Amino acid sequence: MSGRWYRLAVTAGTILFAAGVAGIIWTAWLIWRPAPPPAMAAAAPEPVRRATPFQPNAPTATVPAPTPTLLPTGAPEVLREGAFDWLQDAEESGRVRLVIQPPEGVNGGREIKSTFIVSSSCSYGTGRACLSTHRGGQVTLLTIHSGLGGEGEALRGAVEGTGLNMAFFSLERIRRNMDALAGSPVQLQGEQGARDDLELVALVRVPPARLEAYFQQPFDEALTAAEEDNPGLADVLGEAEDWLVFEICGWQLPGEAWHPGVTPSTGAIYLGFIRVR
Repeated sequence: MSGRWYRLAVTAGTILFAAGVAGIIWTAWLIWRPAPPPAMAAAAPEPVRRATPFQPNAPTATVPAPTPTLLPTGAPEVLREGAFDWLQDAEESGRVRLVIQPPEGVNGGREIKSTFIVSSSCSYGTGRACLSTHRGGQVTLLTIHSGLGGEGEALRGAVEGTGLNMAFFSLERIRRNMDALAGSPVQLQGEQGARDDLELVALVRVPPARLEAYFQQPFDEALTAAEEDNPGLADVLGEAEDWLVFEICGWQLPGEAWHPGVTPSTGAIYLGFIRVR
């Protein structure tokens, strides 16, 4: 072998030997390297938080369950069962049907029907109505959608009429319809229970000027505001232990001024107050 080829062979052998040693050192470091400090560990992703749709923007504080007190005999106090408590057991368990029998002058005297699934989530188009309780359990609230094809459309149409993306009746006629519906018999039917001894005591309208405040308040505060705007409503609410209240959206009315919070499909809110006769 010539001297030049001998030197090339020695050089190549040296390089291969050095590469082999480096590979052994790198493999040993990968196996025996220390674990990274906690600060370098990947942080767990934050849970996704989603607001419940179609609920008051500021959620109503949860009312803690009352603590049973001892009677003089030592027996625990029995908590009263509300007239509409069974609706809470009906959540996601089948359809509930609300039927109002109006007088002849409203909806031609034909029944006003609303069918929905009670749920804690009530996005538009899902056939669901949100259920919540307020005023220490005295008021059970049903949030019912009234858009086209919505569960509350029949009531909105009976009260307001339906024009082209707005109400058809005048505000004066709407108020007459609301007054005429007071005292109408109501039936509530579901798989968990049923009542045919109910009446719609009052139907009130939250006007456009109050709409933004209504959506920003917890419902307890919105209910107090409705009492202040409707003389006699507070007295009515004091006449029964249990109330079923529903809320639906109304159309924007022709000629009624625009206010923050108003959209063409949400120009007002109607609140219906139902009690046991």
